[in-house]
Amino acid sequence: MSNKKILVYGITLFLLIIFWLMLNKENSAAIEQASSMSISKSATTVSAIEDMNQKAVKEDIEITLTDKQQDYILECDPKVKEIDSTEFIEHSLEDFHKKLKNSGSSFDQFAYNLLQDFNISKNNNLLQAQNNFDSLLEYSKNSDTQNLALFTLLQACAYNFKLQGCAQVETQAKSKLGDNAAIWQAIAIKYIKQGEQQLALQAIQDATQATYYADYNFEFEDIYRESLLANGFAHDYNQAIFLAKGYSMARSMVGFSELVKLCKNNIKSIKKSCLKMGSVMKDSSTSILTSIVGANLLKEIYKVNNNKPEIEKLDVYIKEIYPGARPVQLSNLMTYDESLTINFIENWRVHGEIIANKLLIKEAIDKSKDENYNPCI
Repeated sequence: MSNKKILVYGITLFLLIIFWLMLNKENSAAIEQASSMSISKSATTVSAIEDMNQKAVKEDIEITLTDKQQDYILECDPKVKEIDSTEFIEHSLEDFHKKLKNSGSSFDQFAYNLLQDFNISKNNNLLQAQNNFDSLLEYSKNSDTQNLALFTLLQACAYNFKLQGCAQVETQAKSKLGDNAAIWQAIAIKYIKQGEQQLALQAIQDATQATYYADYNFEFEDIYRESLLANGFAHDYNQAIFLAKGYSMARSMVGFSELVKLCKNNIKSIKKSCLKMGSVMKDSSTSILTSIVGANLLKEIYKVNNNKPEIEKLDVYIKEIYPGARPVQLSNLMTYDESLTINFIENWRVHGEIIANKLLIKEAIDKSKDENYNPCI
C-alpha cells in the first residue's frame, strides 16, 4: 500500500467520522457506527489539578464560541492544498516498515512492533503472530513504552486468544493500569469472544474502580508522526498527521458493540457498573468519539426506565460536542496553514482532543478576522 493511498485513507476516514458525529441522530446506529470504526482517543491520565485546568480552558472557550458573530472561518480554494509532485517520493508501507525494522533507533523499533499483525490469516500464521506478540511483550517491561505496549497486547489478545502470554499481560495490565476503564473493556471483550460470559461481566464490574478512560490512540499516532517525518516518509507535518491517522485506523482495535450488547442483555445485574462505564467514557475521556459513545451507552440504559430528562441532557451534550459545519472548514484551512495543525496536536497532547478542538476553532476564527491573514496564496 502506498503512502498516497494511506494519506487518502486517513483523510477520508477522518472526515467520515466528523460527518457521522454531526449527522447521525439514531442512538443505536451511533453506537454501532462507533463500533465498526473502532476508534477512540487520547491516552493522558488526568490528575485533579489538570482536570481543573481543563475545565477552566473549556469554559473560557465555550463562552467565546457562543458569539455567533465570531464564527467565520476562512476557506481556501481548492479545498485541499496540492503537494508538489516533484518533491513527493512515493513509498510503500512495506518500505516504511523495512526502514523502521532496520533502524538503529529504539523509537523506530517500537513503532515497527506496534503495527505488526497479531491475528491469524492467510498471510500470517499462528507462529508469526506469536513472534510478533512476543517482540512487543518486551516493550511492556520498559516504563517509557509500557502503557501503550500493554494496551496493544490486550487488544491483540481480544482478537486472538490463542496467543500465549495473554494471562500474563492481563495480570500486568490490571496491576499497572487498573484505574483505566479502557483496559477493563478490552478484558471484558476478550472474555466475550472466548465465551466466558461470567468473567466478562466481572470485568465490567471491576471497571467501577476506574477513574479515567485512555485507549492510547494519540500516543500511537504520535509515534508514527515522528517516525514518518524522521525517516523522510512524509512531505510535511500535515501529511504525517494524516498518514499516521491512516495507520491508526487500519490497526485492529476492539469495538464498542460487544460492550453495549453485554450491558443491554444484563441490565438488571450490572446496571450500576454499566452506568459507571458510560460515565467514565463520557466525562473522563478526552476523545470526542469515545465521549459520544459513552453518552450513547448511558442513553441506552436510561431508555430502559424511560428517564427522559437524562436522555434529553445527553442529546444536548452530543449535539454540542461537535456542532455545525466547522470540521470541514477547519480541515480545509489546516492544509494551508500548518501552524494550526501543529498547535492542534500540541494542545491535544496537553488537554486532549475535545479541548484541543475547541482551541483550534478559536484560533481559526481569530486568524480569519485578520484582514492580512491569507494562507491560501
